[in-house]
Amino acid sequence: MAADIPVMRLIQLNSRTCQVTDCNFDLLAVTVVTRDSAGSRSRITPSLVSALLGSIVIRISAFVLLLLCLSVARAHPREMFLAGGAMHICSSLALSDCDSTPSSFRSARSAPRYRIDDVAMARALSPKLWPKAERAPTPDNVRALLTAAVRKNGNRELDADAMFEVFDSLCTRRKPGRLDACRNDKTSRPWRNLLDRERSAILAALELPAPSADQRLREVASLNHSKRSEGVAILRAFVAAAAQRSQGRKPLIAVVTASSNDTFDPVDFYLSALREAGAEPVWWPLDAALAAAVHAGEGCDALADLRLEILALPAREAVFPDLVAAQLAACRNPDALLGMADRVQGVFFSGGDQWRLRQAFFDSKDQPNAWLKKLRTLYARGDIVIGGTSAGTAVQSGRAMLSNGETERALVSGAMAATPPELGCTRALRCLPGQDESDLTYWPLGGLALETGWVFDTHFSERARELRLLQLLHDSGARWGIGVDETSAIHLRSTANGIELEALGASGAWIFDVDPALQVHSKLRARVHYIAPGARLDWADQTLTLGSASLNKSADHSKSELSSDALEGGVLR
Repeated sequence: MAADIPVMRLIQLNSRTCQVTDCNFDLLAVTVVTRDSAGSRSRITPSLVSALLGSIVIRISAFVLLLLCLSVARAHPREMFLAGGAMHICSSLALSDCDSTPSSFRSARSAPRYRIDDVAMARALSPKLWPKAERAPTPDNVRALLTAAVRKNGNRELDADAMFEVFDSLCTRRKPGRLDACRNDKTSRPWRNLLDRERSAILAALELPAPSADQRLREVASLNHSKRSEGVAILRAFVAAAAQRSQGRKPLIAVVTASSNDTFDPVDFYLSALREAGAEPVWWPLDAALAAAVHAGEGCDALADLRLEILALPAREAVFPDLVAAQLAACRNPDALLGMADRVQGVFFSGGDQWRLRQAFFDSKDQPNAWLKKLRTLYARGDIVIGGTSAGTAVQSGRAMLSNGETERALVSGAMAATPPELGCTRALRCLPGQDESDLTYWPLGGLALETGWVFDTHFSERARELRLLQLLHDSGARWGIGVDETSAIHLRSTANGIELEALGASGAWIFDVDPALQVHSKLRARVHYIAPGARLDWADQTLTLGSASLNKSADHSKSELSSDALEGGVLR
């Protein structure tokens, strides 16, 4: 990519500052939509119904007319509520998001605690967690690390940060297999040679059950005690849309937590939050391990081992015994597991890692499994509303699913159609040849693709991801992208002609149009539309419109006078 337009700017919007590195691109049109301009909508009034009935020559029986009315009443648009992450909802594990501590938190789960004892060590040393691979740690390496931690700390209970510090303070000494306190930064620290998922596996093995006299303590959410209202409003809007399909009852909403590093950890939070928002939530216990047991023929008896091999997730039966039992029961009744989708009016996908989430819905040949086929059918009919945040938003991408990457690296190396690198591989010196942990990667077959043609990105303005998305769209051949800011959401709703896009929450979303007709050699060219909370745009026939005015119709940009700096004057923001 030629560098004929150097850019180095600090650009500020609403007291938020982000830095954009050297790049080369044109923004041919930037539209900022700051108010509801959707225009009037036609409505069916009683007088109109009478006039229509009066014009019908053929008499229709009351019974047939009743069936017709019921059929119309059941017709709903396709709808998605996709949040950009950081919902800032108060919970017993997120007290910083609370304006005060509710009394309900007194008997709720608090921050996890960890301890190294014989049982925990045995869990952490399972050979299934440590397959043989080049430069990979062995069970003996892990045993040496845990043994040294016991010598330094005893078997005291610690929180995650304190346990992390203990491990990071241990260095390799001359005596084989022995670790001691580090004397300087030049000494090898085995904890830093572990990938992120390997560190998480060790901590999971050491996690203590939440103490309780009769049953485990659960995380509790409180919408009313949340400091910020925007995330709460997004959740309530999603539940309200699902309620339009529940015939006067509380809507039944399935929660999918497969993107989380620990499938079981966020379950209580989302069930509690959605219940407070007016729903009847249930956990749909899907993840990649369960998919292998049900769809790949591994069998339910192998589920615990699959959890170790695929998810690197030990000891969940000790910390979440009821949820582990529920997932096993679901595995043994696959028809009911699939049929759960037929009973609900909404499905919400939690945040985490979209690649991990995608693996729960595709088989070993990268074909959609029965769960995804069912979702696609129900969503296409308008029977269910889809919600998601962070990775739960990114996984909805249709044309290409973004799976990893930093903006600076994207502008240097472009986007690569590949599986994402292992997190922590740069620190551990274990990335594949030619690979860097910050590489921009995407999957060309997309994510769940419930709405085709769109690429979704999250944490957008806060992490300065505008140029990352632009590069991804250009290199993948996808045309349309949406970047959603934190504590914000984009509401997609199908219409007779296309899709209505409405921004919700704190700061809205960005819509990128990389029109092939605009591209020239060695430049990234796009139209960018910012849609503020409460504003709406209509998308139809590869065109965005505001009311009746076209935002990207057939303008002759060949004669346009372009700025020498695409960010000059805050044009992007």
